[in-house]
Amino acid sequence: MATATHTQHLQERAAAQLRDYLVTRGMRQTPERYAVLAAAYAFTTTFTAEELIARLKEEHAYVSQPTVYNSLQLFLQANLVVRYPHVTHQSVYLRVESDAPRCYQVCNYCGRTTPIKNRALTAAVAAYHTRSFNISHRVLYICGVCGKCKRMKNEE
Repeated sequence: MATATHTQHLQERAAAQLRDYLVTRGMRQTPERYAVLAAAYAFTTTFTAEELIARLKEEHAYVSQPTVYNSLQLFLQANLVVRYPHVTHQSVYLRVESDAPRCYQVCNYCGRTTPIKNRALTAAVAAYHTRSFNISHRVLYICGVCGKCKRMKNEE
C-alpha cells in the first residue's frame, strides 16, 4: 500500500508534469485541473470517473462533471493516467507511477481489482517486447472470480 509521503511525492511530480504539458501547448493552468489530478493520484489502484467525481465531492472540491471527463482526457494525452476497459463495461483509470510493470486480478462479477504481488509474473511482463508495437505501459490483468463472489455463487 502506498504511504502518504509516496502519494504526495507522486502528486507533486504529476502536477509538475501537467504544468509542463500545459505550458508547452499554451493551455490554461486551472485550479480545477489540478484538483482533479490530485484526487486521481490519491487512488492507489484503478478508479472510474464516477469514483473520481465522488472523491472530489467528499473533498469539497467543486468541479463539474464535464470538467472531470475533460481533465481525464487531458491526463491521458499527458501520460499521467492510463485507461482500460473493465468487466463492468466502464472505463477505469490508473495513475502512472513509473515505467515498472503492474499486475492485477479482476473479478468478472463485482469488478474488484487487486494488485498481484508475484515477482516472476512481474518480471515476465517487464521482459516482454516486440518490434511491431511501441509499448507505453506494462499492465497485466488476470480475470476470474474472487472468493467472495464464488461463495455467493455457490450459495445460490
